[in-house]
Amino acid sequence: MLRIMKGTIHILGPQREAPTLPKIIHEQYSEAKIAVISAGWRHEESELRPLARDLKRPLELLPLYQWFDELGQQEPALSQEHSLRQKQIKSYKESYRLRLKFGMDFLSEIKKRHKRNPDLYTTDLQEAQSEISNIDENVIRRLNHIRNDYPNLLTPWKHPSSEPFHQEIKETLDTCDVLLITGGHVAILRNRMFFFGCTQLLRDFLEAGKTIIAWSAGAMTLCDQIVLYYDDPPEGEGIAEVLDTGCSLIPNALFFPHARQRLHLDDDLRIAALAKRFHNYQCLTLEKNTHLIWKNGAWVYSNHAHRLTSNGACELFAPAEMVPS
Repeated sequence: MLRIMKGTIHILGPQREAPTLPKIIHEQYSEAKIAVISAGWRHEESELRPLARDLKRPLELLPLYQWFDELGQQEPALSQEHSLRQKQIKSYKESYRLRLKFGMDFLSEIKKRHKRNPDLYTTDLQEAQSEISNIDENVIRRLNHIRNDYPNLLTPWKHPSSEPFHQEIKETLDTCDVLLITGGHVAILRNRMFFFGCTQLLRDFLEAGKTIIAWSAGAMTLCDQIVLYYDDPPEGEGIAEVLDTGCSLIPNALFFPHARQRLHLDDDLRIAALAKRFHNYQCLTLEKNTHLIWKNGAWVYSNHAHRLTSNGACELFAPAEMVPS
């Protein structure tokens, strides 16, 4: 059963071109002390001066990317074990993508046959769609199996060398009212947050009635799963894929930042296929003016958010649709 937390989560679209964050902070959190996780920015993680200037206050940076590099120098054996695990994960992901491609190719062919002869191919179509779901579900199980082969890394924040960093995160969050989680490289952001045990710390933060504001990649990390997508990638085929688990702070949702740039929203068949594939989730697009608020186990506010539907539409996510999970 989902535990309802007391705090508030604001989900925003990309902030680079038309930031909506300053208005939210100035109007709702004018006196709040603010912490920031920006590991997704990688080497620019500490470049908070523009953000601090826009928000008109100092910010408490939690430099997870930097700490991870420092820890790797302090603990070469742990770092090497982590690298080996990541290599295994990347190798398995190649197999996942290959299996996914075969499954999607088969599904595409069955759809053509079903269109010509629905009576004959309905069962085959259902089985092909089910197989894609099985492939997606299996990737999480396989990733967990790989991680179980590295017991030293199951709870890395408890390692004697990383525990002080975990404690510093806790102490900082204890003294802050709002946590910002920025965009950037979603896989790196997700992995650094998990490495330092942020999931439970974020739950405790919300349980204390505090506020998380996340955008783009940061928003994606708060879901049960993270899905990567790009209909026109620089190389390879545009097949969406499951990256990994997220922090599960917002259930039954998947976020698609920059959807208008990365998805063919005018292709009804393609959008319908994506929505059906992830039918257990509300597939929500995050554009530059999007603002959603999650509180008490439900969406309580939506502005410029759209939902991908199984009929291929990209519909405005209306308050009437906001029911408790």
